[in-house]
Amino acid sequence: MLYLLLMTAGWSDLDILTYTLYAEARGEGRQGIVMVAGVISNRAALKHLSRAQVCLEPKQFSCWNGVKRAPVKPNDASWRLCREIAKQKHKSRYTHYYAHQQCFPKWAKRVKQAKVVGSHTFVIVGS
Repeated sequence: MLYLLLMTAGWSDLDILTYTLYAEARGEGRQGIVMVAGVISNRAALKHLSRAQVCLEPKQFSCWNGVKRAPVKPNDASWRLCREIAKQKHKSRYTHYYAHQQCFPKWAKRVKQAKVVGSHTFVIVGS
């Protein structure tokens, strides 16, 4: 539903992915943004969805969970970096991540491997 609303409002898949990277990881530097992009790409491949559809799945990325949106500054260096990274294809073995300084989700107890990059912990959940 949100996907259709954004599409009719003129948002492209690239816009949705860029905004997700910006809102979720703009303060994490290139490596952190690439890691988040990798999680999104991995989920898209596993679920046979577009990366934008993955971004908009309910309760998956906090920036789309009905909270106040981060203001977008298209000329901001962080936005430009997120846009550049969003245009690229990324591979990752990680399926989830969380901001370890803010929360410890229930699903994080079932992790197989973890990698910390900045303020995010990247993990493999499931089989």
